[in-house]
Formats: sequence, structure tokens, C-alpha cells
Amino acid sequence: MEVPSWCLAILWLAVASQIALCASSADQCVWYGVCASPAKGKDKNCPYSGPPKVLKEQQQGAEALQILRKQCPWMYEGESTQTCCDHRQLVTLAAGLSELGSLFGACPTCVYNFRRIICPYTCARNQSAFMRIDATQLFNETGTPRKAITNVTIAVNQTSLQTAYNSCMNTALNGKYSVDILCDNLKGKRCPEKVFWYLFGHSSSSPFVLSITSDRTATKGLMLEDTSSIPCTQAAPQHFYACPCQTCPARKDCQSKPVHHDTHSQRFVIAIDGVVFIMGVLFIGFLFIFAIFLTYTNVSARSLPESVRFETVEGDGFFLFSKIEEVGNKLRRLIDVMLNRWCLFCATNPIKVLVFSLAVAAVLCGGIATFKVITDPVKLWSSPTSRLREQKNIFDQNFSPFYRTQQVIVTLADDVPALFDRFDEATSPDLPVCDDGSVQNYTLSQLFRRAILERVLDLQDALEAINVEVDSRNVTLEDICFAPLSPDNKKCATETVLQYWQNNRARLKNQTMDLFSTCIETSYIDHFMECSRNPLQPVSKHDGLALPCLGDYGGPAYPNVVLGGYNGVSYPDATALILTYLINNHVNETDNAAAEAWEEQFLDIVENFNRTVSFYSESMCDQFPECDNNTSIVTTELRFAYSAQRSIPDEVSRESKSDILVIALSYTFMFAYVAVCLGRVSFSNPTILLIESKISLALAGVLIVLIAVAASVGSFSYIGVEATLIVFEVVPFLVLAVGVDNLFLMVQALQRTSLNAEPDVAVHVGRVVASVAPSLTLSALAESVAFFCGALSDIPAVRSFSLYAGLAVVLNYSLQMTAFIALLSLDACRQASGRLDIVFCMTSKKSMYKALTQDGAPGFLSRIIENIYAPALFHRFVRPVIVTGFIGAFCMSVVATTHLSIGLEQTTAMPQDSYLLPYFGNLSRYMRVGAPVYFVVDGEYPYDNTSYGGRICSTGGSCQQNSLSQQLYRASQDPETSKIAQPPLSWLDSYYQWLAPSTGCCRYKTVTDVNGSSIEMCNPTDTDANCTDCLSSTVPTQRDFDRYIHAFLESNPSQACALGGHAAYGSALSFVPSSVNNSIKASYFMTYHTPANDSTGFIEALESADKLAKSMTKAINYPGVTVFPYSVFYVFYGQYATIVKSAIINLSISTVALFTVSYLMLSLRYRQAFLILTTVWMIIVDVMGVMYLWDIKFNAISLVNLVVAMGIAVEFCVHIVCTFSNSKNGSRLCRAREALTTTGSSVFSGITLTKFGGVVVLVFTKSRLFQVYYFRMYMAIVSIGAAHGLIFLPVLLSYIG
Repeated sequence: MEVPSWCLAILWLAVASQIALCASSADQCVWYGVCASPAKGKDKNCPYSGPPKVLKEQQQGAEALQILRKQCPWMYEGESTQTCCDHRQLVTLAAGLSELGSLFGACPTCVYNFRRIICPYTCARNQSAFMRIDATQLFNETGTPRKAITNVTIAVNQTSLQTAYNSCMNTALNGKYSVDILCDNLKGKRCPEKVFWYLFGHSSSSPFVLSITSDRTATKGLMLEDTSSIPCTQAAPQHFYACPCQTCPARKDCQSKPVHHDTHSQRFVIAIDGVVFIMGVLFIGFLFIFAIFLTYTNVSARSLPESVRFETVEGDGFFLFSKIEEVGNKLRRLIDVMLNRWCLFCATNPIKVLVFSLAVAAVLCGGIATFKVITDPVKLWSSPTSRLREQKNIFDQNFSPFYRTQQVIVTLADDVPALFDRFDEATSPDLPVCDDGSVQNYTLSQLFRRAILERVLDLQDALEAINVEVDSRNVTLEDICFAPLSPDNKKCATETVLQYWQNNRARLKNQTMDLFSTCIETSYIDHFMECSRNPLQPVSKHDGLALPCLGDYGGPAYPNVVLGGYNGVSYPDATALILTYLINNHVNETDNAAAEAWEEQFLDIVENFNRTVSFYSESMCDQFPECDNNTSIVTTELRFAYSAQRSIPDEVSRESKSDILVIALSYTFMFAYVAVCLGRVSFSNPTILLIESKISLALAGVLIVLIAVAASVGSFSYIGVEATLIVFEVVPFLVLAVGVDNLFLMVQALQRTSLNAEPDVAVHVGRVVASVAPSLTLSALAESVAFFCGALSDIPAVRSFSLYAGLAVVLNYSLQMTAFIALLSLDACRQASGRLDIVFCMTSKKSMYKALTQDGAPGFLSRIIENIYAPALFHRFVRPVIVTGFIGAFCMSVVATTHLSIGLEQTTAMPQDSYLLPYFGNLSRYMRVGAPVYFVVDGEYPYDNTSYGGRICSTGGSCQQNSLSQQLYRASQDPETSKIAQPPLSWLDSYYQWLAPSTGCCRYKTVTDVNGSSIEMCNPTDTDANCTDCLSSTVPTQRDFDRYIHAFLESNPSQACALGGHAAYGSALSFVPSSVNNSIKASYFMTYHTPANDSTGFIEALESADKLAKSMTKAINYPGVTVFPYSVFYVFYGQYATIVKSAIINLSISTVALFTVSYLMLSLRYRQAFLILTTVWMIIVDVMGVMYLWDIKFNAISLVNLVVAMGIAVEFCVHIVCTFSNSKNGSRLCRAREALTTTGSSVFSGITLTKFGGVVVLVFTKSRLFQVYYFRMYMAIVSIGAAHGLIFLPVLLSYIG
């Protein structure tokens, strides 16, 4: 808190009281009383060279004597006390010392040292020994000219000043060092001489010019006063404790520093990354073993007769495994029989099956009428039972939700020069800044041109004038904003640099002229420099304008909050002005309707605001073509980057709507591809093209897939499971990948056989489909189980997706094994009868079609794979290269996976043309302070017991070294590691200081009425003699604590007492309802994080705060009480603390489930099940490797995509392995080749080409989220899955299948 101007004047009076006109006497004054009180100045002391006077004998002497006894007790000598000051000077002294107590009260020794300096200079009976008057001036206020003091010299003992300064230099108030305030924050220079010179000598609020010197020659024989200052390590008289560690780190017991452990350190082996080393060793080991294996198999093959060289003995060779496989074969035969009967039933009863299945699907789809979509980001990405979500609820319930923030960042066009000289700034060419040496020159950013500030003020006026109608009532900013001093002051806490002028245009134009009004001596620039150095001043001291620095709402505008783009504390170099509007938030979203309506108008006004501004500047005129050299007017443009609380949800919604066309185009392409490619195209005989066409069947198959998705949504809607946008964006894509592949498998299996193989076409269809049904069943079971296991995730978006996807796969399989078999049977009958596709009533000549229906020849793609691709793939030299290459890629992907970045950047979730992108960019570029962080003490804690309070506080004798406040203070000294930017705002410490008698803040008087006697709190400036200090000692009792706590929280900060808790702590405490002794059930201690520019920064801030909170909980050590940190971004980034662990657990469970299902469905053949599992995991790991190369971060969206990848990977692998397992073609190599030629075309055409076409279309989306997490990841999933399913897996089967 800044020392008020009038307070400084008092301190001045105190100092100047040492001026000696006659140095011959030991007890002689240099002043006495006040001779003048200029309208725009401070009281001027009267020169007086006589002896000191008995204080009690003077006017109001009794009261003056009591003030002296309280403020300067060592000078009190009873009723006969003699001084060189009267009552009026003592009242001014008391007010000034009270301000110093507010400012430095955290260190009682510091306050004591100030008293030892100020009191003698004000009232000492021997002033003439160390003070001298250098100049006086006549003042004529009452018609009678009177001489008053204007210049003073004081002889000071430098050691005393240095000791006093050192005792105060680490004291802080409201997160700002108090000595920095006194030094006017002169770029961090803390020099005792400059403090006093600047404070007393050159302050416009000082009653005279002060020269402080320690040079005996310059003082001409004056005695160097020794004030007996003591270091902060010693307790001041009448105090039982020295200054706490936070204000006195020189104490021996304060030397320990917090130990920070780097949890992200890498491990190295011989200067090589540990993971790289391990994977390198494993890969070399694999190459060695693989070489031995190849050598052994080649030698063994040559030693066998050619007739059996490539034969494989069925079974694993072990008795136990043989028995297991025997059981497995029985199980497999049972499944085959059941599936065969089912397929025959559906194929031979198509109408009944079709009606029944569609009726059931229609009932399930009916639930869509009640479905709900989660759009709240908190509910979407944070589990309701997660620790951070529960902590957010605790914070919201006890203190109300964090404010709704609206922000505008103002910058200039790039072509404007960065700085200007203050002599180049004036209101017009006819009124320049004085250049006679009386005005200090400054170099400032062009943003501080008055014309620009006025343009920004125009924007503020427009925003504050917003009036919206909500529920038939008019809503203005004051109705919804955060007003910390309400109801005493209803002004909104708008954070802007223009608060230095209280958002007042007339005050911005205030300036003082020279004697002849020919030039400007002081202007808004001087006031800005003054307030940026010390924003806590109620009235500026040094700029001559006597304007407040505090904003119109009664609080400060900290320069690191309202300015940006500067280095260190060079605020004049700021390249950004930051406007922040805080609006009250509510737990119930419906209560925020008025705020949302206001925010909508806020966005419209900022977007449409005229940003052109013109200003006078001769030095810049030649750089702008618009500039008229006669008038020197420069025109430029302001750039506004802005955001409202509703901006992100609005932009995400707009993004989803804007990409509907691209997504629809993607699905349309896939539908068209399926419709065209599902049938057989005969270019040699176009007349039968429509007979073999499967367009209607393909459209029906795709419709079945969509019905399955709709039925899944409807089913969960019935039971109240909310959906997410991911369900609609991803699940159809996923089910199409699975479902279309099944369509191709069934249709191509039928195409490979002749429709005339059996007299009954329907029976033939049933038996053909039954041959591939085990593969379809295994695929559906494995995928659905994997998805349902993903529902174990505690992230709502992942859980919701997994549930919907799992059920959609099950329903898709069910509909395909019922409705689609029925449709396939009907289509086969159509084809056998020569009827045309689509136009079913038209038939072709059977003679023309008969030959074609006899052969069941493979399709074009199947022939390519069988005759060209398979021979090349299974070449004896190609297979080892493929295995080595894929294993090498897997090892490299493992290394890349360990270096994946975690998080989701906000810019990624925005459309490419979003107005928020410049805003996010400016946040990273210009902001110099991070988000507020609150350390919440949750639980009833005995704060009123000083012993327990010592575990919290930092400014008292009972305050422990490892207390909550002390830990936060030490953390702020190491911001790079702790991510804590500054010392905390501690309500308990401020309350202790507010209670202390030395501050004069807490006083009361007893009043009596008809109801009896009660206490009434006195104002700090109240001179009523009945007002008594709240405490009789420096240590409050439990009764004192409980008695005055509400008075503290209702007390507004003022010039007389800056420690009032209403503004800073009005909402920091939550009391137990109806508590007799004001029990506190929760309270918070606020500080700031360092700026975080990306997800990594936010995550590190959260992790660091968590560690601090755990240490604080341990230090408090009270049953039922815990400390937790809360910041508005925690609930979004908290998921990343456990997302890796959660992903590993979920994918591992899915892996076990996948292996179990595969093992059971593959006749208990563990080897094939293991190969499926291995290939699936290789696909997952390789996809994660591509994520690293393609700069895709690991988050909930990518986790959903990895779950999708597991499902699609199963689809790529299962059908080939099933065909391999069922093959009776002898050797592994031959069976692998048969599996590839038989199933490969379906996998390639059904999954790869379908998804590839759909994914490529996504590159045209405007959403970076879709480009990164859908186009890039799905392209990787499809490409890597196809490569493993069609290249690596067949080769692997040929070796160890």
C-alpha cells in the first residue's frame, strides 16, 4: 500500500522538526506550530528558535500528550514533557505513523525504527543540534503575512538509516514490497539515501525541500543524530518477537530453502537417452535372434525332402497344448454350427427377419428424442468424482465461482515507431512541454500518446454504456460486475491503465503550466510515471497534479496487470494496454443469462469499434503519407485482440457448424465409394452391369450402419447417459470402418462362389455368409469389448464415446447378421433371376447372364493381389526385410512415444478464422502475470488460537518458519521452479496487522442505549477521545479475534488505514452458518502464477501448486483440515496429471479383453491370439510415434482416437488371422498367402480405401482441431493399420503363424 501524500507531509514535518536556527543551545527548537496551510499544499511549520514548551500547557495539550505517549513513548516524561511540536503537528504525525504501520506492520522492528527516526525530527527538544532552516517564505492566507519554512537540512547518522532500511526492505503489502513503494519502484534500486531524498526532499506533498546529509563539512557543525536503529533480527521494545522470516530472511532460522524435485528429468546411459539405449539394445538383440531363426529354418528346410519341405505339423507339439486345441476345435465347431443355423434362418426368412430387426432398431432409435449433449467443458473433460472437480465445487460453494473474464489487448500497427520522447507530446503545436530543464524527460511507448489513451477510453465508455434487456429488465455493467467495495462503492473493478485517472477524461487532460502559461510543466505522463511506480497511492505525491492513483472502484491498477510487452519493470516501454472486466459468476448457469447477454454486446462493440486514431507529432510526421506537414497530424490504427467468457464455447460451436459441410462430404464420399465398389463391374459386358451392381444393397448396408449408430444414441438416451460432440463426429466414422469391411467380406465371399452352386439361392447365401461369420463375430466381440473397457476411463468425454461406440459396434453386428443377411438373400435372388439393380421390376435375358453366374471368379482386385502383390511380398528376400523394418519402426516409435507432449492448446480448438487466435497469441506475447491461484484451507480450523494461527501466518511471534504463508513466500523467491510469481495476500497476516495498536486501524468505543451497552467501531481518522485500541497488547486473544473479524472484513482501505480487508478479503472467508464464535470453515490465500504460454506451462503450474499444498497440509497438521490449490484452469488441465496412467490402464484392460476374446474364438489357439494382440499394439505404438513426428499432443481427444485405432487395428488383423487359422493349405507360407489373397482385397477395399477417401476430404476443413486430431491421426491410423494388416501380419504368419 502506498503512503498517502498527506502522510508523507506529516513525516516531513517530523523530519523537518530538527531544523536549527541557533545551534548554540542543546535544547532549542527550530519550529513550533503551523503558520500556513496552502490550498494545494501541506501545512507549513513556523520557524521558532526558542526553548521547547511544556506540551500539556498548550492548546489541547492533554490530548497532544496522549498522542505523544502512544506514538513516541520514549519521549514521554510525564506531565512536564517538553517538545518542539504542538497538538496539530502531533495529529499529523500520528496519521503518518499509522500509515507507516499499515505499510510496514508485518515487521514490528521496521515500524519501531521508523518511529525512532520520525519522532525526534518532529518533536525533539534539541532539534537545533541536528537540524537547520535554509529558507523561509511569506504566506498571506488570513491577511497577515507569516513566515513559514520551505527548505531544511538534516544531519543524519548513515548507519542508523542503513540499519532501518535493511530492516524494512523485505516487508510486503498486498503482494508488493513496501520499500519498493517508498522508493517509487525506481527500476528496483533500493538505496536508503534515495528513499529519504525522494520521499522527503522532492515530494510535492512535502511541506519543504529537504537536504539529507551525513557530511560533517556540509552540516557546518550540526550533530549527526543517532536514532539507535536495530536490525530486523531483534525484537523491538514492547514486542515479544522479531520480524518473521518473510520480512527478515537474515534470521538464522530462516536460511533453509524449499527443495524442488524435478519430476521430468530424463535418465541417461553413457550420455544416451535411457529409452533410446534400451530400445537400441533390444533391436540389436532382435536382429541377432532373427538371424539365428532364419539360418535355422533355411538349414532345416534344405535337410527335408522337397515333398514335405514346406509342410507344417498341426498343433504346438506339447501334450497340454494339443489337448487345449482339441477342446478349442470342439468349441469352434459348436460356434460354426450355431452361426450356420442362424445365417440359414435369416437368409431363408428375409422378410420376417428384416421387419423384426428394423422394428427393434426403430424402438431403440426412439430414445433420440430425449438425448442430451454435454457442451460444458468442465463436465466434458473433468470427472465429477475427480479430485480437482471436487475442489472446484468446494471453492464455488464457499467463495462463489471465479469471475467471468472479458479482456481486450490493445496494440499498435507494426509500422508505428516503438517509442516517443515526452517533448514530442503536446495538446497542440502552440503549447509545448517546457524544455528549460525544469521538466524531466521520459521516453515512452507510442501507446501512451494521450490521443491513443482517449481512444481507448472511448471504447471503455462504449462498453460501460451497454444496456441489454434480459427477462424484461435492463441490465448494465454495474448490475453484473465485480465491485469489491460494494455497497459503499458500486464501481466495477475494471482493470485498465486509465484507472490511474479514474477513467475520467478531464483528469487525463489535467496539466500544470509554467508561471507564464507558455509551456507544460506536468501532465498525464508525469502522473503515469508516478502511478506505475506506486499504484497504491491514494494521492500522487510527486507529479504536482495531486490526483489519486487508485481506480474509481477504490482498488489499484497494478502495472503488471494492465500493461504488457515490457521487460523487467520498464512500464513506459509497454507495447500493449490490457483492459479486463470482471463479472460475477454463478454456480447455476441460468443465473448467468444476464452476463452472457452483456458479453454478446461486448463482443459486437469491440469488433465494430472504430480503431483509427490521430495524434500530433512532428518527429513522426515524415513517416506517414497521411501526415500533413503543416499540421503534423499522424493517423494510425489500434489493434484489438479480445475475448469474453462465452467466446470459447461460441467459437467451438461455430467451428462444429462450419465443418458440417466438410464432414458431410467425407461421409458422402465413403457412401458413394461403397455403393460403386461393393458390386462387380464388368466392362466386357455392359448389358449385365446393372444386374451385378450392388448399389441398392450398398446403400442399404450403409443405412444399417447409420441405424446402428442412431440406435446406440437412443439406447443410452433412454437411461440418461449424455452424449458429446465426439460421438457424432467419430462414432459414425468408426462404425463405417467396421461395418463397411463386413459388407465387403460378405458380398465378396458370395461373389467368389456361383449362385447356381445350390438349387436354393437363399440357402446358398446362408451357407456362404456362415463361412465368414466367425471372423465377423470375432471382430465385433473384440472391438466392442475393447471399447467397453475404454469406458472405464474417468474422463467423461472418453467414457461417453467408448460406451456409445461399443454399443454401436454390437448393434451394427446384430443388424448385419440379421437385416443385412436378409437383404443379401433378397439381392442374390434378384441377381439370380436377372432383375436389374435399383429398377427391380425390369429383367434381363437369363441366357445372357447364365454363364456369368456359373464361375464365381475372383474380382479384379483379388487377382491383382493373388498374381502380383502376394508373390512379391512373400519373396524369400523380401520377408526378412519387412519384419526387420517394421520391428525397427516399432522401436523408434517407442522412443518417440516417451517424448510426446501432453495437453491441448486452446488455439488448436479454434477455427482458423477465429478472432480468438490473435488474442491467444497476444496473451503469450504480452502478458507479464499469470492466473490467480488460491490456496484453500478446507475444514474448520482454530484460526483464533494464536498457536494454531502460527501454522498459517507469517507476521507474528507465534508464526512458524514452515507456515503456509512462509512456504508461499519462499516459493515466490524461486518463480522459475515454483511457478509462484509473488508473495501471497494473507488475510490472517493483514488481520493481525489491522488489530495491532501501532496501525491505529482497529479502534472502538462503548455506546449505551435502552438495550444496554455495546461496542461501535471507530473510523481510523476519528478523533473521538472515547475511541480505544482494540488490543491492549500485540497478541490478540481468542475473544479479540472472534470479536473483530467481521469488522475487519467490512473495513474499506483508506488513507488512514490501508489494511482494511473489505476489498482484498471480503470473500476470502467462509463461516460456519449460525456459528456463535464465528467459526471459519474455509478460507483462501491468493497469489499469482507465473505466465503460462502453453499446455506444458499450465500443467507444470498445477503440479507445482499441488506439491506446495501437500507440504502446507503437512505443516498445518490438523484433523479434518487440508490445503488445496485452485485456479480457474486447473479443472481443465488436471486430467493430464493422470491421463498417461489412465491410458495405460485402460488400454491394458482392453488388451487383456482382446486377447481373451481372440483366444476363445480362435479355437483356443494362443499363438494366433498373441499375433493379433502383437500387431494391434504395434499399430497403436506406431500411431503414437507418428503423433510425435506430426506434433500431435497427447490428450483426451487423442486418447479417444487411440481407442478408435485399437478397434480399426482389430479389423485389419482379425479377418486375415481367421482365414489363416481356417486354411487347410498345408505350410504356414501357403496359408498366409491364401489368407492374404482371400481376405486382403476385402480389407483393402472395405477399410483402407473407404477410410482413406473419407479422411483426405478432412484436409479442407477450417478447423485446426479436425486437421490435427482427425485428418492427421486418422490418416496415420488407416495407413499404419493397412501396412500392418496387409504387409507385416501376413509375413509374420508365414514365419510363426
